[in-house]
Amino acid sequence: MGEAVRHHQEGRLDQAETLYREVLTCDPRIADANHLLGLVAYQTGHFEEAAKLIGTAISLDDRQPSFFANLAVVLTHMRNWPEAVHAAKAAVDLDPGNSKNLNCLGLAYAGLGQVSEAEAAYERALELTPRAVGILINFGNLLTETKRPEEAAEMFRRALDVDPSSVIAHANLGVVLRALGDIDEAEASCHRALELDPGYINARVGLGNIYLIKRDFAAAAKVFGDVVESDTNDRAAMLGYATALAGLGRVGEAVEAARRLREAFSDWAPGIHCLGARYTEQGRLEDAVTLFRKAIELDPAHVDSYYMLAEAGQIVDAPWLGRLEQMAADTGIEADRRVLANFTLGLTRQSEPAKAFTYFTTGNRIRRQILNDHLGLRFDAEAHDRFIEEIEAVFSSDFFSHRAGWGNHSEIPVFVVGMPRSGTTLVERICAAHPDVMGVGELKEVGGIVSRVEAATRLSFPRAVQSIPRETVAAAADGYLSSVRSLAPGESRAVDKMPFNFLYLGLIATLFPRARIVHCVRDPRDTALSIFKQNFTDPLPWTTDLSDIGHYMKAYCRLMDHWRQVLPVQMLEVTYERLVAEQDQESRRLIEFLGLPWDGTCLNFHEGVGAVQSASKWQVRRPIYGSSVGGWRQAAEQLRPFDRAFGHDGD
Repeated sequence: MGEAVRHHQEGRLDQAETLYREVLTCDPRIADANHLLGLVAYQTGHFEEAAKLIGTAISLDDRQPSFFANLAVVLTHMRNWPEAVHAAKAAVDLDPGNSKNLNCLGLAYAGLGQVSEAEAAYERALELTPRAVGILINFGNLLTETKRPEEAAEMFRRALDVDPSSVIAHANLGVVLRALGDIDEAEASCHRALELDPGYINARVGLGNIYLIKRDFAAAAKVFGDVVESDTNDRAAMLGYATALAGLGRVGEAVEAARRLREAFSDWAPGIHCLGARYTEQGRLEDAVTLFRKAIELDPAHVDSYYMLAEAGQIVDAPWLGRLEQMAADTGIEADRRVLANFTLGLTRQSEPAKAFTYFTTGNRIRRQILNDHLGLRFDAEAHDRFIEEIEAVFSSDFFSHRAGWGNHSEIPVFVVGMPRSGTTLVERICAAHPDVMGVGELKEVGGIVSRVEAATRLSFPRAVQSIPRETVAAAADGYLSSVRSLAPGESRAVDKMPFNFLYLGLIATLFPRARIVHCVRDPRDTALSIFKQNFTDPLPWTTDLSDIGHYMKAYCRLMDHWRQVLPVQMLEVTYERLVAEQDQESRRLIEFLGLPWDGTCLNFHEGVGAVQSASKWQVRRPIYGSSVGGWRQAAEQLRPFDRAFGHDGD
């Protein structure tokens, strides 16, 4: 027995196991041998055998608190919460002054869902040993799971005061700081954890999730991809990887990643929802709806799936509406879930415009608070007006005349611009239905060029563009074209439908003097209403308030007037209302503008197979319909703040 214990203490588990078994062959009623052999089984991952052996030890000697405590640990790993509570309580009864036994009891109660009992156990344990790092972390985990991030952060900080090298405490602090909206500190916590242990999965997943919040999809894909490739079968990493790939526009790869997640975790609602979301981008709408309903069956509180069904125009079942009402009003749940619950209710109440508008207003108010308080993003109308004035001042007629002939003279790039919800996706799909055209989605390439120019010149846009030489312009244009050709090999035209490129049309005209620009125009009040009803994934604080929408759109109209006067490239304006009313004529005009022969498939754009990731992914899979034209009239009174900011008087 002494030799077995020595081998066990020095980590030679095989030798210890052999000797413990020899002891039990001599006398199977030695309680310590059964207990210690059970610990070896636990340490080697044989939990059922461990529970059986330690149970035998307890039957031989039921006065040893360590036997019960270790049985509780084993049962906790087996997720046998009722038996774990029973064993841990027995350990505490035998040795009430042992904080480790109380920690076991807290873990077991937490697993059973008895939160107040778990808290009481942890509090008693910390009274005995206030600087016990493991107990502080476990208590912090309970507070995290019960949506009390401020208290959880305090527990993890207390753990780090005791042990600054605790990888788990750093990583878990990063999780709660992310929930609190302190993104920079959350990222720093994850980095500190990874400096201590580069392979710690939870810290890598936490960092990947922070990159998703920052919409740095390339960095997120790298972090999550490395975890997935290490074959850890971590479902959070698999989910993050599929989401990041979708954010990069790699829809096919995202679908495959989501499919692997679904196969590995067939009963996990977030994974099922993820595959459904990817299917919507591919146009597999019926399959997507089935998956969203399955996700709700598994998790009736999975608000993301409710929202997707509401966006799809699916009838939401009556019991679901009750759950959504509860989530919309529950200030104890995450703010982003309340946002989705309110937007979902707004979409399902479209037949009652005033009531629907109340839900959209509440959802936008909460979303605005998230953007303001958590991400530090606010819309400053005066600063935005100054930005537009600077663009007008820099991109004058003289600017273009001095740079005539610069850039790349390819006719491949087509830029579809306009306000969000103005028909940009519809126009792109009509173009992409032509056999010589590829829709490449909302590329961030032009914004990336702007960022690189700002970094190189140490000036902000637009003034940064004034100082870049001809060769830099040519290199930037060639780089953009190379990216587009990789997405649309062999196509005569590639349509980039990033709507906010209207801010960069001066740069685009310099990069591509033979590019074509399609400007989508829609009734301002219909556009404003549609924006206000949309829960944008991009952090756009101006979309959360009707007055801000009015200010933003007024500045946009002013800038487009400027571009009409000075741009040296071709620009076609497509009015949404006219396109809906005269689809054939307007579609022909659009294809003619692209310099291509007419093809009748453009009238059946909704049958196309290309990926669509914008908020219009449901609508563009159907033939053109005009039900949204003039829809603002049902909310005319509610739109008054927009009218005042935009400058509308009367009808």
